[in-house]
Amino acid sequence: MKEYKSGLYIVRNIFSRSVLAGIFSFLFFVFLGYFLLWQRFQILNDREQQEMSNIINLVQNNVEQSLQNSHSIALSLALLVDDEGNIKNFEEIAPQLVDGNPNIDVVQLAPGGIITKIYPLEGNREVINYNILQENSLKREANEAIETRKMYFAGPFELKQGGIAVVGRLPIFIKKEFWGFSAVIIKLENLLRQSGIKKLAGSKYQFQFSKKDVLTGEEIFFLPEIKNLNKSYSKSVTLPDADWKVYIVSKNPSEILFLVLPFGFLILILAAWLGWIISKELEQPAKLQALLKLQAGELIQSELKFRTIFDQAAIGIARLDSISGKILETNAKYEELLGYTAEDLTKLDYMQLTHPEDIQEDYNNMQRINSGEIREYTINKRNIKKKRRYCLG
Repeated sequence: MKEYKSGLYIVRNIFSRSVLAGIFSFLFFVFLGYFLLWQRFQILNDREQQEMSNIINLVQNNVEQSLQNSHSIALSLALLVDDEGNIKNFEEIAPQLVDGNPNIDVVQLAPGGIITKIYPLEGNREVINYNILQENSLKREANEAIETRKMYFAGPFELKQGGIAVVGRLPIFIKKEFWGFSAVIIKLENLLRQSGIKKLAGSKYQFQFSKKDVLTGEEIFFLPEIKNLNKSYSKSVTLPDADWKVYIVSKNPSEILFLVLPFGFLILILAAWLGWIISKELEQPAKLQALLKLQAGELIQSELKFRTIFDQAAIGIARLDSISGKILETNAKYEELLGYTAEDLTKLDYMQLTHPEDIQEDYNNMQRINSGEIREYTINKRNIKKKRRYCLG
């Protein structure tokens, strides 16, 4: 019972070590795999961020180019005002400026802030004689242009004649005195078209366009609402008023995650398989060692049993070398029957103790054992005692 418990302890110990090795191997491969997967995820994420940054930069460049063209048109329009403050050739030049430049939709001249000249007139008649310096929502940005003596882009805002647009006002000074404004109007849909937002968005991205309200400081959005705007990549567009912002949002924010997720499952399966392989490989030598220990214990037990039977048997027993025939060991009964001491018998072989007439048969059987033909045999033969008498054995 004690031996059984000892063997069971060895088996349990081996099992525990191999299982622990398998678990640690699994965790190691999972950690390694997910570390590499995380690196891959970061690379893809950085690549997408770089792509969005490049798109935003392109949008910004397109918008700035459009506004620079608008500045050139406003400057050309301002040249129609002579040193006396008179407007010359507006009806001839304005159509050429607007029709020849798709970047703008309307041009205006507003002496003293009052709009008196506008092209095209159709659809814009109601703003004739409109004083922008008396309109609370417009005068702050108009005054900003006067104070800085630079062109200032206001909006996007709702136009009096309808629609949402950006208005660029270039202040005109004659003899250092403010005369009025040369203005260009760019409708929002035209500005967005020029920016390339719709084309660049494609099926992968969404855009949002915003500007801070000059009075409240609140951010106003001009495109349809999109979700997860706070998680978007955004960049302030550098324009004269520095308040405009363009947002870019991925339509499938989880696309990269879903791209690497299958590899995550594959890593788990592969790590589990490798852990199992390592566990099994570690079990083999340990199992063999445990088996050898158990067999050694069983061999010792068998040897003890054999020794007990050999020494205490009621019949004579001798152990021989089957090759040489030498007697290796005898029990007391065998020594008593033949009259030899144990020491004397180890100096003899079985032929010297066998009757001459029985030697051949005994020899033949011994040869068959050595050749593997048989494992054992039984023979009644006559043994020679020390005093040359015979006995059956």
